[in-house]
Amino acid sequence: MNLGLSQIRELAVLTLYQEAMVPESTKEESFAYLLANLGDLEDQLSYEEIDQEQLDQLKNQGLPLEKSQGEMKTNKRFKQAPVSEDEELSLPSYYQELLDGIASHQESIDQAIEDHIQGKWSLNRLEAMNLAILRVGVYEILYGDHDRVPGVVAVDEAIHLARRYSDEASRRFINGVLSSILATAEDKQSEENH
Repeated sequence: MNLGLSQIRELAVLTLYQEAMVPESTKEESFAYLLANLGDLEDQLSYEEIDQEQLDQLKNQGLPLEKSQGEMKTNKRFKQAPVSEDEELSLPSYYQELLDGIASHQESIDQAIEDHIQGKWSLNRLEAMNLAILRVGVYEILYGDHDRVPGVVAVDEAIHLARRYSDEASRRFINGVLSSILATAEDKQSEENH
């Protein structure tokens, strides 16, 4: 199975989320489950907004609102077919790196998140999906190979995942936390180089 870094990152986020919901699951079980359900991950609804005048026109024409308002679009993020039953499942190396790296650095990753949360929020109050996205982003910023995934790309990828799996407020929150962590990491790196 040939997956790109964005796809692997998304599967890692979903695995972290699944582990939060079902703590006894292994990364191999989670990966196999996700691969078996790629079709569900592919489906994405997209509706165009209409104004009052367009709504009145639709009513006058007698067209069903649902059909005219939008249509189902499929976003093929996972172009590779799922692994067949007789094919051995092997975890992508970057998937393993993300999950193992997050597990081994979780205390410092969580502390970085906690240090950059604004207002009355705390790590314990974050939704499991948002925490999973943040952990992957922070790992890539603080511990990842910046030649492969620069910090700014890690933030951008996290924002895309937040857009897909959370609401607009969560996307802005994740962007703010990760941007702050990235700025701090870059400042620290700049001080070390001088």
